Amino acid sequence: MNTEQTVLVVDDDAVTRMMVRRVLQEAGYEVVEAENGQQAVEICTTQPPAMVLLDVRMPVMNGFDACRSLRRLPRCANVPVVMLTALDDVLAVTLAFEAGATDFITKPINWV
Repeated sequence: MNTEQTVLVVDDDAVTRMMVRRVLQEAGYEVVEAENGQQAVEICTTQPPAMVLLDVRMPVMNGFDACRSLRRLPRCANVPVVMLTALDDVLAVTLAFEAGATDFITKPINWV
């Protein structure tokens, strides 16, 4: 796997992962998927990606906790983490950045 072009897509919704995967693959990226934050942390422990697209609301481990865990991993401390969520209030944005997120995108995503 070419980690310089690999994006980890983390979302509990399979349809969202499929849509994101298709867009990224068409743009030339390799995509790795995880269904929850815990899986994302496990993947990043062994295969740090170039970027993480991370949903906020997920079972097992939510995106805020996963982002904090990723930032504690030496190999992922500087990997860009973009939070994806339907939450667009100021508190959600604040929590995302406090958790170590690089940026924040609200869903639904306008791919244009």
